[in-house]
Amino acid sequence: MRKYLRLARVYQYPKNVFVLFPIFFSGFLTDWSKVIKIIWGFLCFCFLSSVVYILNDIKDAESDRNHPVKKNRPIANGSVSTAKAYILAGILLFFSILIELIFFSDNLLTLVFTGTYLLLNILYSVKLKNIPIIDILILASGFVIRVLFGAAIIGVEVSTWLYLTVLSISLFLALGKRRNEYKNSTSLGSTRKCLKKYSYEYLDKMMYMFAALAIVFYSLWCINNTIIIQNISTEMMWSIPFVIAIVMRYCFDIESDSHGDPTDVIINDKVLLGICASFVIYITSVMYIL
Repeated sequence: MRKYLRLARVYQYPKNVFVLFPIFFSGFLTDWSKVIKIIWGFLCFCFLSSVVYILNDIKDAESDRNHPVKKNRPIANGSVSTAKAYILAGILLFFSILIELIFFSDNLLTLVFTGTYLLLNILYSVKLKNIPIIDILILASGFVIRVLFGAAIIGVEVSTWLYLTVLSISLFLALGKRRNEYKNSTSLGSTRKCLKKYSYEYLDKMMYMFAALAIVFYSLWCINNTIIIQNISTEMMWSIPFVIAIVMRYCFDIESDSHGDPTDVIINDKVLLGICASFVIYITSVMYIL
C-alpha cells in the first residue's frame, strides 16, 4: 500500500488544514455540529487533492524522470502503472463526491468551490502550468479555495483582512516553491518549462514582498478581527510576533537547500513546528479559554 499512499500524496494532507481555518478563527470550534461537518469537509478535500496530484503525476511522468527528487514518484519510477493510477484517482473522486452528496447536498457553494478547484488544476496540468505567473496564481488559489470551502461549510463569511492574509501567504508559499525549483534546477525547462521564463531575482523579490504583506494583513486582521464575535483585539495583537517568527523561520529554511515544498519545509523543521504549535496554543487560549 505504501506506493499507493505515496501516489495519493497523503503526506501532503497537512495543506488541507486551510479548510479548518474558518471554524477555528470564527469562534465555532465548540459547536460540535459544525465541527463534524468541517471534518467531513477536510476529508472531502483530502480525497479531491489526491485526485489532482495523481492526474498531475500521470501528465508529468516523463519530465519527473529528469528531476532529482520527483523521479522517485510511483508513476515516474514505474512502481505504479498509469492504468492503476487512473483507477485510484477514480475511486478517490467517487468518495469525494459521495461526501459532498451526503453532507453538503443543500450547499451549492461547496460544490462550486470543489468544482473550481478540480477544473483549475486539470487546466493547470494540461496547459496552464507552462504560463508564467498564471502557474503561481493557480498554485496559490488552491489554498484560498480551501479556506472559502471551509467557510461555506459552516456558513460564515471570511473577513476581508483574513482573506488578504491567506492570499498573501498562499502566494508567498507558491513563489517560494518556484524560487527553489529554479535555484535547484540543473537544466531550466527540463523538469518545468515555465522556469526558463522566470528569473531567480524576480521570484526572490516577489516571495519576500508577499511575506511582508502577509504579516501586514494579519496585523490589520488582528486589529479589525470582524470574523471573531468577541472583542479580543488587544490579546490578538500579541499573536503577531508568532507570525513574524514563523515567516522568518520559514524563509530561513527556504534559503537552505530545500526544494521549497511547504509541507516538506514545515515537517522537517522541529523549531518551525514548535513556533507554529505555540501560535496555535496561544490563539486557542485567547479565543476559547481566557
